[in-house]
Amino acid sequence: MYLVLPTGLPLDGMWATVRDDGELKVGHASGGEVPELFPADLPSFFLGIHFRQVEIPNPQSRDYYGTLKTLSDLVPDLDLGETEPPEKRKVLATAVEVVTRVPQTQDTDEDMEVAKRRCLEFLVDFLRVCRSVNLMTGPPPTFDRLPAFAVIQTRHAITGHRDDVVALLLPTADVVLPEMPDITKRQFEGLLRNFNRMITRDPIFICQEYKARAEASFALGDYSDVVISAAIASEVLLDHVLGLMLYEEGVSAADARVVWDGTGLATRLKTQYTSRLGGPWNREIEAWKEKVARLRGRIVHAGYRPSGPESEAALLSYGALNEFLRKRLVEKRIKYPWSTLQIAGLSKVREEGKLNGKFKAFVEGLDLSDPWLEHYLKWRDEAR
Repeated sequence: MYLVLPTGLPLDGMWATVRDDGELKVGHASGGEVPELFPADLPSFFLGIHFRQVEIPNPQSRDYYGTLKTLSDLVPDLDLGETEPPEKRKVLATAVEVVTRVPQTQDTDEDMEVAKRRCLEFLVDFLRVCRSVNLMTGPPPTFDRLPAFAVIQTRHAITGHRDDVVALLLPTADVVLPEMPDITKRQFEGLLRNFNRMITRDPIFICQEYKARAEASFALGDYSDVVISAAIASEVLLDHVLGLMLYEEGVSAADARVVWDGTGLATRLKTQYTSRLGGPWNREIEAWKEKVARLRGRIVHAGYRPSGPESEAALLSYGALNEFLRKRLVEKRIKYPWSTLQIAGLSKVREEGKLNGKFKAFVEGLDLSDPWLEHYLKWRDEAR
């Protein structure tokens, strides 16, 4: 499948593949050299994606200068300056190639539809990851609402059959930049990390996705969505931390379900965290309740419209809660070593000067092939 997204993304030369065994590869090709996205030994489930930057005429500039000319014709004395568009004004867009393999049936058209849907879903997921590290703005992409695209065509790799080209108008509010900065090393590392998290269904990706949404909404002045997104990110994080600790304690999925189903969040905050994490829990959680939870309740139930400072405080409160949980888990790293690695990360342990003793021995003896997170997520599905 080939698409041209009118929104520029700093992903020129980037490629990614996912195989049926879950193997993920992400790279950045220099000079346009990209590994073969359609290998000869293509497994039954395979997805590949490749991005290139291309120049397109700027549709927004035509609309803008056309509007100026109309106004000047209607109001002759109105001085609007130059009303003719600059010659050859172009912007960067993003060309995307997505490939997959689906089991062949007797119905080629049906096979193509299945392949197209899989390709589009993969593209949507990849764009979600881009958004989680602030590589794109605007509303979150969904299968039904991609950033408006200019061209889409599919090709059957074996028969060579191509369907009709679909050319769409671009009534989009997405910002088209005349120049696109290079992706930073931090953004690339975040992209790779979050892509892995998305593939493994790690709840931390959901937290970061909603945090990015809150930041984008703040820039757009949608202050209600800032608070609601910060609340979702916070509650997913709290839920994930509790689940990790219960799993490390050896609590069964059935008993964990009683904890979650039998109590609301307010009760769990009072009964499930303090004894496990310690520290000034009540002080920290009360600050979060005031700036996020209660404000979210006023928005959802009473139609309250928060101010810019209130929404900014909610976003900062999520960051403070995240930092507090990471620090507390570092302090409890001996009891909850896996939880500490999942939430705080090894870098935070080093930053706090706590990479020593039993925990250091645990890290050094770690088997990187251990499917601990996979087992935890299966347990979590049963418990939730």
